[in-house]
Amino acid sequence: MNLYRLQQHLGVVLQALDTDRDLIKFIFILARGYRQIVEALTGVVYEPNRTAFSRQQMEAQERFLEFRRHAERFSIGSIFHEIIQFKSDLQEVIDDGEEISESLLARLPDDIDDFYNALEQFVKTGKDDAFTGLMAEAHNLYPVLITARRSFKAVEELSFRQDPEISAPDLRDLKLGFERDVSYQRRVRKLTAAARVYELLMDLLPVDPEAYPLELIRLETGGKDLQIRGHQPTLDLYASLLRRFALFLYHRCSLASTSSIPERVIATQSLINLADELELAGHADLASDERRLKHSALHLLQAFVVLLAGDPVIYIDERRLAVEDDAQERYIQLSQDLLDARPEPAQEALVA
Repeated sequence: MNLYRLQQHLGVVLQALDTDRDLIKFIFILARGYRQIVEALTGVVYEPNRTAFSRQQMEAQERFLEFRRHAERFSIGSIFHEIIQFKSDLQEVIDDGEEISESLLARLPDDIDDFYNALEQFVKTGKDDAFTGLMAEAHNLYPVLITARRSFKAVEELSFRQDPEISAPDLRDLKLGFERDVSYQRRVRKLTAAARVYELLMDLLPVDPEAYPLELIRLETGGKDLQIRGHQPTLDLYASLLRRFALFLYHRCSLASTSSIPERVIATQSLINLADELELAGHADLASDERRLKHSALHLLQAFVVLLAGDPVIYIDERRLAVEDDAQERYIQLSQDLLDARPEPAQEALVA
């Protein structure tokens, strides 16, 4: 993967997803219209009163026509141009990040093609049923664009290096590897969590994040292999904490008696791990600051759960840690329960 070229093309794709673009506004309006009309028609179907039924039916028709008039204010030529350009820019990302494309971009190209075809059909016929089909495709495409935008931002927010060689003595690489296939949303969430751990530890130590930004060196095989670079003492602490937490979680889930892992148990373990590792690293002063320690341990716990959930095997700097073979399915379910207790960040809208 050419990370330098990938970074450039990700920037172009993110610009294409900007809320000021006509294409994004157009898709948003159509998706919103589809949702509102479906809701209105659902109310019509279950309305027992004939008078109210007729009134709600007319209101749904008026709403449909209002959204169609709104959509027709856009320059269709401009919309077609932006779609074609976006598809070209997206293909550059796919070509430069082939391993990413298999998971992170699984749906996006096909959904864009479906929307493009529906738009062509509407332009050719001008019929209401073609416009309905266009709204349905926009409804399908819009959440995929939101997820893609979050994915691209998560990757872009990590700085990239073209040179894989470490050029300073106080830098080191940390390699993480996973074996199990999971959804591309989950892989992006793991990438974000990996960056979050570094951010939390930099703040705790403290180390200037501008002097030692986290760098994405490698992201291969659909996001299964991750290599990051940053401040050596911080990444040493990072690796030690992740190893300890993984060993704890894997061991608990390997016990046949384990049906759940209480929050207080993993919170206590996270606090103990952090205090121990800080003392070993020569930061006894930080280990004695109980209030700050608890705050950091809680947030680290949340990020580590995201990193480990659904993956009964992890490689940390090429050291393999794994749940017992006969307990891996149990681990996947238990770790999913832990993850579900930590809701996804609020899904941002492309257009306010």
